[in-house]
Amino acid sequence: MSSKYLFLLLILSACGPKKEATITRVTDAGTTPLPLVLNSLVGTREGYHANAVMIFVDISSHDSLIIRFTLEPGVPTKFVSGEYSWNRLSGEVTCSSVDFFGGQGGVPSIGGNFLFTTADGSRFAVFLPTTEMKMKK
Repeated sequence: MSSKYLFLLLILSACGPKKEATITRVTDAGTTPLPLVLNSLVGTREGYHANAVMIFVDISSHDSLIIRFTLEPGVPTKFVSGEYSWNRLSGEVTCSSVDFFGGQGGVPSIGGNFLFTTADGSRFAVFLPTTEMKMKK
């Protein structure tokens, strides 16, 4: 599947009333939701950067998918870098869209669409609705 079609698929999947964080496997045949739920979103804002960690847990096996990323809040907010670790796999995370609200005098909120590919070529899309980030301790 060309990147043009993958981008279109991601845009279309972002339409509609989604309220929960989701992770889907993306294949040439379509997308398949995975049984992972957002367990936590924690992070800190330090000057011109916000560092965050999303932890998803598989509801059947209790395995964790951990996604770490750095943003530059502003207009527009910029995704700086990201990485994932999952079932002894790790790699780079990219971002097709990101939102960042607040953080100067209150608790920031983050939302967006994140993508990663495993070493075997499996592609995954992560949707995070605007979610309040708990402060990392």
